Amino acid sequence: MLKSLRIQNYALIDEIEIDFEKGFNVITGETGAGKSILLGALELILGKRVDTSVLFDPAKKCIVEGIFLLNNQKQKSFFESHELDFDKETSIRREISSNGKSRAFINDTPVTIHSLNDFSGLLLDIHSQYQSLLLNDSEFQFSILDTFAENKSLLSDYQNTYTSLIDLKKKLSQLETNEINAKKDLDYYAFQQQEIVSLNLDAGSDNKLEDELLILSNAEKIKDTLNQLIFSFDESENSLLQQLSAARKQIAEVSNYNLQLESFFQKIESLEIELKDIQNEMSSFSDKVEIDNERLDQLTARLNAINHLLSKHHLNSVDDLISLEIELQDKIQHITSLGDEINLKQKQIDSTSESLLQLATKLSKDRKKIIPELELKLTDLLAMVGMKKATLKFDLNQAEPIELKEYGIDSLSILFSSNKGVPIQAVSKVASGGELSRLMLCIKHILAGSSLLPSIIFDEIDLGISGEIAFKVGELLSSMSARHQIIAITHLPQVASFGSSHFLVYKTSDQKTTHTKLRKLMYEERILELAQMIGGDNPSKMAIESAKELVRNFS
Repeated sequence: MLKSLRIQNYALIDEIEIDFEKGFNVITGETGAGKSILLGALELILGKRVDTSVLFDPAKKCIVEGIFLLNNQKQKSFFESHELDFDKETSIRREISSNGKSRAFINDTPVTIHSLNDFSGLLLDIHSQYQSLLLNDSEFQFSILDTFAENKSLLSDYQNTYTSLIDLKKKLSQLETNEINAKKDLDYYAFQQQEIVSLNLDAGSDNKLEDELLILSNAEKIKDTLNQLIFSFDESENSLLQQLSAARKQIAEVSNYNLQLESFFQKIESLEIELKDIQNEMSSFSDKVEIDNERLDQLTARLNAINHLLSKHHLNSVDDLISLEIELQDKIQHITSLGDEINLKQKQIDSTSESLLQLATKLSKDRKKIIPELELKLTDLLAMVGMKKATLKFDLNQAEPIELKEYGIDSLSILFSSNKGVPIQAVSKVASGGELSRLMLCIKHILAGSSLLPSIIFDEIDLGISGEIAFKVGELLSSMSARHQIIAITHLPQVASFGSSHFLVYKTSDQKTTHTKLRKLMYEERILELAQMIGGDNPSKMAIESAKELVRNFS
């Protein structure tokens, strides 16, 4: 439950602190006094977005802090999952600076606004006067059935699986799009790869082609040159070998006269041997050089083909072409494997859809099972708040063929008639504002009994009602306070008289500004406030007596 609320520098509030109690807390005050300001401040510690225009003094920061008494396992589990220190008396604080920066704390530990939202959903429910419009909202209509049927865990499983199915379908759609686009490129990739494959590239040998081509292109000139040299070495008149042989003989005749002459002989002899070796190597090389025009044409064509692909793909070497061939093969393999991926994804979708249908069927059965009891309870409560002839029906149907949707396979509409003989129709078409408020109150009463929420706040749930009906609404709120802390902002004395604690919102003004204040009323103050609600600012003795009677009868 909400134990206390402290507000600093918010809207018309300079600073107030209020201690709430168990049971039924009512808040009253004249129109414009600032009752809605309290709710706005409270919503800040529940994770509402920040608006710096609410700062009472822009030079100071706004602080809103609530102290909550925790009493159930779900609340404790939140602390465990978020690694926070648990305390049965827990504080939530929100601080807002003038620059718009906001910080949130749980027991003085900084937390994210998302965490604050999650935690607040375990603490209290705020019902504003406009929330009755939710009766026309499919999500809220399903939440009524599922809360009463205690389907929260089952619905969570269904919606998680539903989200997975949507994600799988998106991935399948993307795969199918990828396949369509990829197939457009498949022939192109295959053609490019085949161009490379047809060359049967071998990096080791193809890199030597240019050397072979250079020799073949100049084979005739090479052979002529080598033959001429071989001829000049040994076969021509006065050949080089003949000259060296004669020189060797000449130096041999005088070599005995000096050691240096002997070395000349050896060097000339070495030259003669070296020249013979050169002649033999030239002869051997010349024999290997063939004039092969067919081979020359083949090499020229192969090199032209290789160079064409190098230029086409902006590459530099045969190794690069071989790498490109592998890359193209990978692309082709990926495209051809998309079909397998699509088949696998479709199987996953089929399996998930089957599981989802089972969950949806269970959801639908649980909903149908509790509808008669829910309708009966709501009809009784409606009679209690003055709508004895009201008829209510939860119209749950399934489309054919069955369609898996966010909330299962069901479609749902709340049908309503407030008077006997009036055809039952969608609640949005037939219910007045006051009827909607009472219907929503009855629904909240039932949902509160099916939830663990310790606190429920009603903001003018009594809109559009008066007289005896107002007593019935107050009685219903009072009965709810036996299980939950109820805080109700009301403008009706009949409702306010049921409160176990009564708080007054009022304004004070000085020469510079206006302030919103709040205080708990003692008995005499409460009598005066109820009397003013009945008879105006200067209540008559009759109004005061009526106020006393209200307090005696219903407090």
